[in-house]
Amino acid sequence: MDRKPTEEMRIWTGFHRDGLRHLMSIVSAEAERGSIVGRLCADSLVEAIASRLSDFDEKDRETSQCETSPLPQHLLRRVVERMRNLDADADLRTLAAETGYSQRHFIRMFRAATGQTPHRFLVQLRLERAKKLLRQHRASLIDVAAASGFSSHAHMTHVFRRELGVTPSKFRNGL
Repeated sequence: MDRKPTEEMRIWTGFHRDGLRHLMSIVSAEAERGSIVGRLCADSLVEAIASRLSDFDEKDRETSQCETSPLPQHLLRRVVERMRNLDADADLRTLAAETGYSQRHFIRMFRAATGQTPHRFLVQLRLERAKKLLRQHRASLIDVAAASGFSSHAHMTHVFRRELGVTPSKFRNGL
């Protein structure tokens, strides 16, 4: 950095970090100025870039270690089949045991495969079943809740309100 560059400075472009890309463009501009202030500024910026690069490498390693691969398809199918059978035991311990993974790892892998936690996925299945039953016939709401795997009519009503913005009765009447 003691003298002005003799050739055009090439900026390494594969950075996905905006801060690092911005620092690289400032260094390039300061180096092209060629003044003492520009060189001092460029020296400081190069140190900042070196610091950012070491952080960049550590963060990328941490990210790659934290990424979870999705649950293998055959295990996902088995778990979803068990969840669809609303009469069967579908608690987290049972579902994780079905895959052979710990509960925490199962949750991470299930989320990576479906985009939802197992609980959220199960609630959506129950909601879909309840909507289907409400469309098909005039069973009582208590019977629909029980057949859909909800613990009570009140729980089903709460989920309907939260997810659809209407109660089961209004959903049925709006058909």
